[in-house]
Amino acid sequence: MRKLLALASGFLICAAAVAAHPPIKPGDVPPAYLGKTLSGKKVNLMALRGDVVVISFWATWCHYCIKELPVRAGTRRIATKKGLHIQVVAVAHDERRHIFYRAAHLLKSRLPNLLITSDPRGKIGKP
Repeated sequence: MRKLLALASGFLICAAAVAAHPPIKPGDVPPAYLGKTLSGKKVNLMALRGDVVVISFWATWCHYCIKELPVRAGTRRIATKKGLHIQVVAVAHDERRHIFYRAAHLLKSRLPNLLITSDPRGKIGKP
């Protein structure tokens, strides 16, 4: 029963988010700024030009997001072995700075293929 209730709640939240923002269409331009890394370096989409860029939003409170990150890192690792230019940018959405640092340090040690950035105010994912 709890799973069904959680699923229904998730669906309603997603439906509300879709209604609040227009859907993304093929050809839409993603945001240029993709947050800051652990070292404070700003990540800009133009610096990744020539690569296929996968932007994955995550938060420490989102268990599905955390479970997805190893899959994204695996995709990047396999693509690199095959000579494909794919960059995965894992953007921490709306996380406090100290929580981001702790989580990113743990993730970086386990998933070195990910480019982990922070979006503390959640502005990057809004459009």
